[in-house]
Order: sequence, then structure tokens, then C-alpha cells
Amino acid sequence: MNAKPETVLMPGDLVTFIEGDSWIFLDPSGNERMSPPLGVVISTATEMSAVKVLWSSGELTMEWRSQVQLHTEYLEKKRKEEQEVR
Repeated sequence: MNAKPETVLMPGDLVTFIEGDSWIFLDPSGNERMSPPLGVVISTATEMSAVKVLWSSGELTMEWRSQVQLHTEYLEKKRKEEQEVR
């Protein structure tokens, strides 16, 4: 488990799902995505550890905070993984 504290999400933040080894993300046509979907935080429910997200697909969902991360964190993680491969 990661000891780093979770980033506090605010309305307007760009987020994406935290990728799990068994997760496959599909686009509206049912084709596999190369990366998780992008969304905007609409509101937070800190008492439930949840965030309401408007996804690029047009869906509005409530997600557990532990399932989403800032898009910048996702990009940084991918950059580090690519550097390790080289």
C-alpha cells in the first residue's frame, strides 16, 4: 500500500481512474482504450470519501476517492514507467 497521503480533490480538477492490473477501459463503441478515461470533479462528499465526476463520455458518476487520481499524477506515473523501461 502506498504510504503517500491522498491528494485532496477539488471541483474542477481533472481526474482519471487509478489503473488496476485487471482493469480494462472501454470506449462507448466497446473498443479497448489505451488509457483510462478523463473526467472533471464536480463535487466532493468528504464524509463518504467520494467524488462526483463528469467523464469525457458525458457520464456523471459518484466514485470512491480511492478509485481516482489527478490526471497529472497519472501522467507522472506513466512517464516514470517509460523511463524505467528504457
